[in-house]
Formats: sequence, C-alpha cells, structure tokens
Amino acid sequence: MCLRDSYGAPAALARLEVVVAEARTRFGEQDERFTAGLGELAQRLQAADTWAQGEPVRVAAIVSAAPVPEWLRAVRGSPPPVPSTPLRTTQPQQPQQPQQPQPQPDGAGRTAWAAWAANRAGPDPAAGAWAQAPRLPEPRQHYNIASPPGFGGAGGGGGKGDGRGGYPKELRINARDWSDSRKLDVTTTFEHFQVWKDRAMMFLSKERPDVRALLMWAETQSQADLEAHLRAKSAHFGVDDLAAVEYGLHDGIKIIVVDSLLGRARNCVGKGCELWRALVAEWSGDGNHVRDAKARRYLDPPRAKDVADLWAKLPAWERLGEEVISSGLPLPEWMRNTSLEKLLPTQLLNTLIARSELKDYPVRLAWVKSQMEHTRGVQQAAAYGPGNGKDASGDVYMNSVEAAAAAEAPARGLTLALPTPLYPGGWAHA
Repeated sequence: MCLRDSYGAPAALARLEVVVAEARTRFGEQDERFTAGLGELAQRLQAADTWAQGEPVRVAAIVSAAPVPEWLRAVRGSPPPVPSTPLRTTQPQQPQQPQQPQPQPDGAGRTAWAAWAANRAGPDPAAGAWAQAPRLPEPRQHYNIASPPGFGGAGGGGGKGDGRGGYPKELRINARDWSDSRKLDVTTTFEHFQVWKDRAMMFLSKERPDVRALLMWAETQSQADLEAHLRAKSAHFGVDDLAAVEYGLHDGIKIIVVDSLLGRARNCVGKGCELWRALVAEWSGDGNHVRDAKARRYLDPPRAKDVADLWAKLPAWERLGEEVISSGLPLPEWMRNTSLEKLLPTQLLNTLIARSELKDYPVRLAWVKSQMEHTRGVQQAAAYGPGNGKDASGDVYMNSVEAAAAAEAPARGLTLALPTPLYPGGWAHA
C-alpha cells in the first residue's frame, strides 16, 4: 500500500503540471487575440473620425461647384465663401504634440465679409450681374394665421375676413342663432311681421353693419331701381364681397321662413337683397290705401290706460309716424301734438295741458318721456323699500313680530341700565 502511494503521487503531480501548462498557454493566446481586437477597433474609430472631420470640406466644395439656381437670381448679393481652417488629425499611440495656433482669415477674407454685411440693404458691387437685379415687390398679405394676437408683425390680425386691414369681416350665418324664434308664414300679421323683421335683420347682418345698411336701403327700393343701383350702393356702404353676401342672404332667409314661402326664394336665386325687398313689400304694402290707413292710425291712436301701457304704445306710435313720413305724407307739428294728446293717459294729459310752457311737439314729447322715466324710477324705489309688513294679498309676514321684538330689545336694556350705577358713588363722580 505504501509502495503504491509512493509511485502514484509523482504521476498525479506530473499530470497537474501538464494541465496548468496547457491552461497558461490558452490564456496567453486569448490575451493576444483580445489585444489585437482592441487595436483593430481603435484603428477603425480613428478612420471614422478622420472621415467625419473632412466632411465639411467636401460639402463646401460641392456647394461651391453647384450652379446658381434660377430662383436666386433676384436675390441680393450672397456672402463670400467661408475661409476654411485645416483640421488637426491625431494618430494613435503618439506622444502629445504642443497645440499649434490656428491660422486666421487673411485680410481679404475679412474685407469680403465686411463688404457683404455693409451691402445687405443694397446690391453688392462685388457680386455677379444676377445680384444687381432690383428687389421684387413684396406681395400684400391678405390672409394671416398668426395667433394669438401680439405675436408676429401683424399682431394676430390684419388678414382677410377678420374685419381689419381694409377687408370686411366675412358674412357668417349660423342657423342655430335663430333658435326657436317664430318663422315667417303666410298667415303672419303685420304686427308679427315687424317683430320677425327686426330679428331677421339682426340674424342676417350679424357683425356686418354694412350689410344691415344695404338691407335697409333695399327694402325701400323698387325691383328695377334695386337691380340698377345695387352695385353702386354696395360700394358706397363698403360691401366689397357683394356676390358672397347675396348668396349668404338668400340662403339665410330660406332658413327663417316656412316651407310654403320657399317658392318666393326660387324666383330670385342668388339674389338675397331682392328676396328681402319682395318679402318686405308683400307684408308692408306700398299702395295709397296702405299709406292712408297708416296715417289714420297715427292720427287716431288708442289711448293708453296708464304709464305702463304707454311704455308699449309710444315707441310703436313713433315708428308709425316715421313710416308715414317716409311714404311721402307730411305731418305738421300741430297734427303731431293732437295725436300725442290722444295717446296719453287721462291723468298725464291733464298735467300736460296745465303746463302752459309746453307748446312745441319736441318739448312735449321730451317731457312725456321724462315723466315716464320718473314713474318707473318711483316704482323701482318702492320695490327696495322696507314695506308695511304685509305681502300683496294682505297677509302679515311671519317675521314681522320677531323683527319688532328684536328692535325693542336694545332700547329696553338701555332703559334698565341707566338708573343703576356701576359702583357706589359713581353718579357723584360722573
């Protein structure tokens, strides 16, 4: 047993030395391959860096060799080429060299740059003949999308369709603006037509006072006069987009009339002013009997019951007088005074007659309006008053007793506190 151990130990040691030697050889080969790979990677990175540093020079050469495009012939002188600076390349595993000062542009380069900067406002004498061409006129900006205001030269406005810069605001008619208002029907009475006309004027000329003035002029014209003078009057009112306004008004009126009146819209397709004139003429009328009826109604109005009723009848009476005068019938001042006396309530009329200084019609009308405003002011002041502790039906408010008791409590406490001195001898000291 001992003999076998003495021969086996050297053999195992010899095998271990062989294994260690083979491992050391393989690890050495692996270190050599890793070092060689790192060196090759460094060489490739250096080559890529060298190529990237030389790219600006190649691009500048390509740009300099390219011909001048046609669209640049009207542009003023272009800047001279930038003086190139040689790029410093480094080699791997070399001792660091002291940094050399970079060459500066020569005097000619600086002069060229200064000349180009000085001639930016005018043609460059050193440039070619294509640069001597005059500057093209800048087109007038009609549209502008700058938003919000305050940014850009236009400040968010000044474009076409926004009402600034000499261009009218485009006509926009939204069907939802009419809401549930009553549409014009064949059975609409004259009084209801006046209400519809006021709302339709607001609906059709939203944010366009020039269109409103055009509609007010069109409703007083005949069909022949409207067709002959429409363009001149639209230019006078400032309606530059007449064709678009005509189509917009025509489609807008069709929204606010019932289906049975659409046949009148088909007779004047694309002519909104003519459709508006036809509807106003149909419901207003322009015959002699209509003018006479309006004049008789103005001269003999129904008497108002009180001042509250006068607030509703006086504006309609004044409007009727304007229509009578516009139809060509004169209304002297004495006739207006007589009609006004018939309109006023009895109590206000007696006060007016008692005032001898109120003779002229404008003075009387102004006095009546001042009395109406005074009466309304008194009613509003009474609404803010303390009241008498009762509601409109005569019932006592439940809080009136508590309010009176609360008002008496401080006075009673003060009465009880006065006879009692604060301390003995207090009244003598007081």
